Amino acid sequence: MRYALVLPVMLLLSAMGCAGPASPASAPSAAASPTTAPRTASPPPVLPERINALYSSRNVDSLVFYIADRQGFWAQEGLSVALDYAAATAANAAQLSGQAPVVASGGAEAIAAAAQGGDVRIIAGIFNSTPFRLMAEPSIRTAADLRGKRIAITRPGSVTDMTARLAVEKLGLSPADVEFLALGDMRVLLTGLTNGNVQAGMAYPPDTAPLEDLGFNTLYDPAREGFPFQHKTVTVVGRWADEHPEATDRLLRGVVRAIHFIRTEREATLAAVSEFIGVTDQRGLNEAYDEVILRLIPAEPYASVEGVRYILDFLARDNPALRDIDPARLIDHRWLQRLVDSGFIARLYGS
Repeated sequence: MRYALVLPVMLLLSAMGCAGPASPASAPSAAASPTTAPRTASPPPVLPERINALYSSRNVDSLVFYIADRQGFWAQEGLSVALDYAAATAANAAQLSGQAPVVASGGAEAIAAAAQGGDVRIIAGIFNSTPFRLMAEPSIRTAADLRGKRIAITRPGSVTDMTARLAVEKLGLSPADVEFLALGDMRVLLTGLTNGNVQAGMAYPPDTAPLEDLGFNTLYDPAREGFPFQHKTVTVVGRWADEHPEATDRLLRGVVRAIHFIRTEREATLAAVSEFIGVTDQRGLNEAYDEVILRLIPAEPYASVEGVRYILDFLARDNPALRDIDPARLIDHRWLQRLVDSGFIARLYGS
């Protein structure tokens, strides 16, 4: 977006009388002094011509980016954002290489990259707990039934992998008691469940309702416990954010405006979810809005230090050094805090 720069110039003329002695009442004021320098406007901020942004899952947890783009909130903030989908591994690689400085990333992948020295900063948290449930085909009703069966995940190290292992352990089993099958994409995972290629897998609304209609059972629902888990994040390349602080600010403004739309425009949001992930089951859509969207997409999207800590501890099972990392070091709330302190978010909600 181009901005026109207008520099108003004011010429102040003052005539000093020369007849008779000067009196205090007729002395010129400091404001009227002919030596007062004219004020000039600040130059407009320099914004990137184009910002490549990615979302790493075709699911409700990426809805905020979809809405920010679809409803034009980023464009209204003066940004040209090219939004696309890439699976988490590819999205993280694109971010670490600088090709896509902005990603709506799974928390597990983002935290692992940042903790291992990648120039990645978490600037917001979209889901600070996980909505995933471990669902199994009708014949599997207990933990004993699950033993020896295949559980679908998207990718090793992903949020689906982490929550599936958590669910198995909560059921009193060891991850060695089951087989984890990586299917790459959430939509493919769901197809694998319905066609019988796998016997169990992770899913959450609106995808759970159609599975329930087919007789699938929920074996474990961590959302019921509400424990902190940084499921989804908004991440930026640190160097890029430092070089483009104004663009980062506007990017986050677009995000919080999208969140406001999602939280206040129910019917339009349900239509967007249906369009985004291809789900038409109305019961599932309503469940997604009430149990996932309103509960897990906060008006002020602070990332959860406790949720990051949980993931670091989980990753430390394979890399003990990660247990010593301060989770707060991976989070940069400067831009979000300015939006909160300025009243920007409160004004969106009429406060």
